[in-house]
Amino acid sequence: MRRTRRYPAAFVSRPLPLSIALALLIGLVCAGSAAAQSLTAASRTDDVRRQARQMARQIAEPWREGRQYGNGRFVDEVGGYSSYGEAVLGYALISTGLREDDSKMIGVGLKAMHYATNRYSSSGGAVSVFQNMAVGLTYRLAERKLRDDDRWQEIRPTVQSFMRRQPLVRLRPDNDHFANHLLVECLSVFNYVRTGMTSSTSGAILGPGREDRYRYAKRFIESGVPHVMARSVRPSGGDNTLLLSDPPDKPLAYQGLSIGLYARAMDTIGGGGTAAQFTLRRALEASWRLTAPDGDLSYIGRNHEEAFTLAATAYGARMAQRIAGTSSARGARYEALALRALQRLREVHMGGPAGIWPVPATAIDEEKSRSAIDHGGYAPYGGLALMFLTMLADTEAPDDSRASELFADRGGTAILGRGESLFATQRIGKLWFAVRAGASLDRPTDVRYDGGLVRAKRQNSDGKWFDLIPTRPRLPVDGNDSAGPLIKRDNAGTAVFDGSRIRAHGKDGIGMVGNYRTLRGSPGITRRSDERFRPIKCGVQVAFPADPGEVLEYSVYLRDTGHVERDGGKVSSDGTTVSADPKPRIVLKGEYRSATDPEVVRVRLRWSSQESQRIRVRICAS
Repeated sequence: MRRTRRYPAAFVSRPLPLSIALALLIGLVCAGSAAAQSLTAASRTDDVRRQARQMARQIAEPWREGRQYGNGRFVDEVGGYSSYGEAVLGYALISTGLREDDSKMIGVGLKAMHYATNRYSSSGGAVSVFQNMAVGLTYRLAERKLRDDDRWQEIRPTVQSFMRRQPLVRLRPDNDHFANHLLVECLSVFNYVRTGMTSSTSGAILGPGREDRYRYAKRFIESGVPHVMARSVRPSGGDNTLLLSDPPDKPLAYQGLSIGLYARAMDTIGGGGTAAQFTLRRALEASWRLTAPDGDLSYIGRNHEEAFTLAATAYGARMAQRIAGTSSARGARYEALALRALQRLREVHMGGPAGIWPVPATAIDEEKSRSAIDHGGYAPYGGLALMFLTMLADTEAPDDSRASELFADRGGTAILGRGESLFATQRIGKLWFAVRAGASLDRPTDVRYDGGLVRAKRQNSDGKWFDLIPTRPRLPVDGNDSAGPLIKRDNAGTAVFDGSRIRAHGKDGIGMVGNYRTLRGSPGITRRSDERFRPIKCGVQVAFPADPGEVLEYSVYLRDTGHVERDGGKVSSDGTTVSADPKPRIVLKGEYRSATDPEVVRVRLRWSSQESQRIRVRICAS
């Protein structure tokens, strides 16, 4: 028998007037809607911090035991000796250990910090600016949280002695340029001077004139960076964008690193002011546009594909929502950027003996990938990644932290940078790619700064993205070199195409116009030309003109899994096929090392042109 619920008599009364009932109903609906929105925002907010905390624990865990020598130095199978690694990773472990209430982890970090600050710990007596920064961060953190810890009290005099003798390396009152090291040194000044310690050592950060150093470091963050970067601002899609990286080539790894460092410096001094906030927002607008759909955001130049660039970008994106006065729409962009960066960090970097692979290639072949990494390894670069993740994990979310989508999710073209840093990204349908205007003038032997098609990805039927080509390799270097297009003449040398202007052509791709400039040889070759990048059904097509009597060359790098196949005028390897029209002569050269792939083969395509014609190279999913 169905039971009837009975209510107390007090709940049985006459019906409410219609107006009151409607008011109550509307209130309940609004309250429910607000609660739902709050819950949604909270769940998304928690997702960023949850992922940061989860990955921070995963990276820190292997360092708790068995990866530290008796003197405090870390075991590093990939990188060389560097007190910078012990300092940065030591600070990150202490910070993570405090949040996780892990005394053993804190102890490992303190032991590493003692090693990093010991008078004889630095190789050749040189001290890294990152080492100085990490020591300052550690000291202030330990003074707040570890004053009653005997382990900290034991090493505290050594740390203080280290801090009292450290000079500035590059930061000056009249700095008229930008470099990420200057941001690092500003953080050192802020944290050293705020300890209240002093030093009698002339030229030391804590020495005579320390208040002046604090003032001009603060001035550099608030107005110096905006001033020196003003000429680099570029409108793109209705917004001002900025490559906040080391000039003139502005590698994208330092874009992410600088965003994270700048956000931390601004937060340390209370927000940094309006000019600094605009600068941070413009840098994030550029990163929002340059990031690939799979979160890849550091594919050009030195240190590309390093894990720390993703963590630093995610931290900077979250901090901008708190300190840079972002609108809800911009905040949603930055939240999407943070989430996508964390997604890539989780998918291609997490794991390995040290909890994190510095670059994706180390997960494939640790030994071969060493030469693809710039003078670092698990301790310094994994430490930087952990440092930014633990900062992010300790950063409260803004009230409204809903995520929208990346520029690359929508489709379209973004042109970014100026001069030697000029490049563009485009998403058309299932294809995303990035092109750089020209090869570096300052680094002609490093093809990671090369021009042309530098990254290309295609979406599979399952929605996942597949790399059509690896990132450009670091080694070996064959003198002044480029993927091209190149013109070669026996009596004049070799010239490389340099784009001076990039134009978007909608669904027809991206075009560049410019000149050939002499790469090597004499008297040299110069002429106007163009290069066109066009989406095609299977991938992307690169086209450029040839004049009669010219020998032209173009190179494509492919992953080499041991099964490179040649079939007439085609070369296929690991899911990508390269072909061309007219049919080229092909030369293969292997044993290149890329940050994304430990085995890379160079496919050299060559033509002897007898007439004016347009050469077309197709890079396709097999």
